[in-house]
Amino acid sequence: MNLSEKAEKGSQRFRYIKLCIFFSGLSVFAQLYLFQPMLPTVSDYFKTTAGDSSLLVSSSTIGMAIGLLFFAFKADSYSRKKLMTFSLVSSALLTIISAWMPSLSLLIATGVLKGFVVSGVSAVALAYLTEEVHISVVALAIILWFPEFQRWHSPI
Repeated sequence: MNLSEKAEKGSQRFRYIKLCIFFSGLSVFAQLYLFQPMLPTVSDYFKTTAGDSSLLVSSSTIGMAIGLLFFAFKADSYSRKKLMTFSLVSSALLTIISAWMPSLSLLIATGVLKGFVVSGVSAVALAYLTEEVHISVVALAIILWFPEFQRWHSPI
């Protein structure tokens, strides 16, 4: 892509990219830690210990670690935008399906799979930004990938 085709700060395209990157980052973190506040309820529902129910959070993290290793070598084989879209949609579907899981072990297995597919976003988001956004505002766009930095960052 030519330098003149990259999104500049203040352009409509840059606003669209930063909005999409912010929401994709928020979605990744929300899906990874979805069960964290519900662990006591999950342990009561499945009649298990708090330690066993905490595997729900760990399983997504383990799946993400495995997925990042996979996508580190395969990410260039796919369109970055298509991979991020596939990852977000499939992880959202897995999250919805997890509401009907009849056992904790199936829920944990779904968490591993969800972590794996959502890692496609993390694997390519920063590379996507450096390809699509003008070099002068890449750092600004990267900060949007980390939702927790938003509270310290003024509106763009």
